[in-house]
Amino acid sequence: MLTKLFIKNFAIISQLDLQFQNGLIALTGETGAGKSIILGAINLLLGARADSNSLYNIEEKCVIEAHFSAKQNHAAKLFLQANDIEPHDEIIIRREIQSNGRSRAFVNDTPVVLNQLASLGEMLIDLHRQFDTQEVKDSDYQLEVLDTIATNSSNIAEYSLKYKTWKEATNYLNQMQTEQMNLRKEHDYNQFLFDELDKISLKENEIENAEEELAILSNAEGLKENLNKALLTLQNSEAPIIVELKNTINLLNHHATTIKKLQPLLERINISLIELKDIAAELESIEESIELDQDKLNIILDRFNEGTRLLKKHNLTSTDQLLHLQAALAEKLLKVTNADLQIAEAKENVDIAYQDMLSIAELLTEQRNKAAFQAMQQVNDLLSKVGMPAANLKIELQSVACNAHGCDKVLFLFDANKTNKYLPIAKAASGGELSRLMLCIKSLLAKANGLSTLVFDEIDTGISGEVAKQVGLILQELSLRHQIVTVTHLPQIAAKAQHHLFVYKSADADGSIRTKVKLLSTQERITHIAEMLSGSQPTETALQTAKELMEI
Repeated sequence: MLTKLFIKNFAIISQLDLQFQNGLIALTGETGAGKSIILGAINLLLGARADSNSLYNIEEKCVIEAHFSAKQNHAAKLFLQANDIEPHDEIIIRREIQSNGRSRAFVNDTPVVLNQLASLGEMLIDLHRQFDTQEVKDSDYQLEVLDTIATNSSNIAEYSLKYKTWKEATNYLNQMQTEQMNLRKEHDYNQFLFDELDKISLKENEIENAEEELAILSNAEGLKENLNKALLTLQNSEAPIIVELKNTINLLNHHATTIKKLQPLLERINISLIELKDIAAELESIEESIELDQDKLNIILDRFNEGTRLLKKHNLTSTDQLLHLQAALAEKLLKVTNADLQIAEAKENVDIAYQDMLSIAELLTEQRNKAAFQAMQQVNDLLSKVGMPAANLKIELQSVACNAHGCDKVLFLFDANKTNKYLPIAKAASGGELSRLMLCIKSLLAKANGLSTLVFDEIDTGISGEVAKQVGLILQELSLRHQIVTVTHLPQIAAKAQHHLFVYKSADADGSIRTKVKLLSTQERITHIAEMLSGSQPTETALQTAKELMEI
């Protein structure tokens, strides 16, 4: 429930500090007095965009603050906890607008963004302004109305989860099918490339090793000749180096005991002798390994040429890269092989998810149909009370492809004159009829959604007399369970209020015109309602009628 509203430096309001009680509260005043400005301030607290042009004094900031009693508002308290805001029985919302147009918002002194402000506002107050009658023409709003009346919130939450699961499963299936289609397009070519690599069956570093081996085999005869010459020099000639070294060692050994300095030299010559023997043995081994084998040369040359061709074809530089390519191609081919199984599994998951979603959607449809029947009866009864006895609302549900809201499309159809020709509300209802229809719908919503505060801006547009009285009675009945604030120009509605705020303009000491608000006493209410009936100089008859309307 709204308990306080503070407005400073907003439009032509210098400063207002309003107190609100429970029940039905009427806001009256001349056109242009500032009633809509007060509602505009409330709208800013509900997340509306700010505008620096709304500041009366651009050198000062605008401050709007509302206090709500939220003892029984569990949804609002849960919202505060979820957004790390200290929950209290009183919720204080404040909006500050700077001269540069920037604004800040606070809930219980905790900074919040506008989306948070709007979400919280929906749990505290329902502000219905004149142009809001247009939303009843919108199919999404109509569905929202029906779900609220049907108390479908828990089922909608569950459906949303099931719908999300189904969409994710469907998206995954589509992705798999697209991937499979692309893989199949490349399959034959990939198979050809793989077969080419598989046929040659390259070993690690084979191309690099083949290049060296080809160089040896191609020059085998010359290599063997040179190696034999080297061996001849070392050990096979008439005076081989190894034999000469042995002779040298023998000669020096005779003098090693006499000349001590020869001993280390002999050791070094021995080491050299051993090293030369090893060299000779390895040269001999290399020489023996070199074969003059033309067939082997041809085989290696063919594999080297094929390997080189594949490197150039794939723009690669090593055998290792070709082997990695072969493994990647094998993986792609395997994916195609496994794709059918994966897609079959994905399809099964989609079917399961769809059935899970559909079971909740069917429950939603069932509850919506029940709510539609009840809503039609109740709205049509209320329409009769507000001076539209020939009018009928018809609510139809049509099956549509499942979407984020279910598998239903709702249509509010209207017949204003018992013609039995039902048309969409946008085509069948006038402005005044829309206002009354919206009031009837809002009265049902108020019972269903548990909101404690409802604000109506001139819901009485286009009505008068007995119809106005009935609208007043509906608002009065609503005020037994909710706080109702209504801006009205009709005495029949103002008279039904428990509290009456009079909005007027007054000149300040500096001559500037400001909006002021006064809580009227019982006697002031009688006089003001009489003025609404007959003008600024109310007659005795008007005063008496005012008392009768107020049931005094």
